[in-house]
Amino acid sequence: MCLFNYAQVYRSGNRCHHKGGAYRYVSKPWNDRELLLAVKNAFEKYRLVKENRYLTELTRQQNEELKKWSAELEFYVQQQNDRSDKTKQGAKKLNEKLTKNVSRC
Repeated sequence: MCLFNYAQVYRSGNRCHHKGGAYRYVSKPWNDRELLLAVKNAFEKYRLVKENRYLTELTRQQNEELKKWSAELEFYVQQQNDRSDKTKQGAKKLNEKLTKNVSRC
């Protein structure tokens, strides 16, 4: 936030902007309530930007963790499917043997 004399608005405003950006420019004479509201809003914006950065990083980390869990789950599902396929094959062979033996009788 930049505070300055009315005559300094253009010159100081450019300087404030080029040194990282100003949230708001307030020139003299200012209204105390408006100034307090501007300061309050600046702090709120800072808080929201900081929270956004935190939540963005948290989301990135959680997405990485979910990718790992997903890969692990796929592995376990594939193992289970392989076991199930082997069991089905064994049951099919056993059924064929039983069918042959029953038809001989």
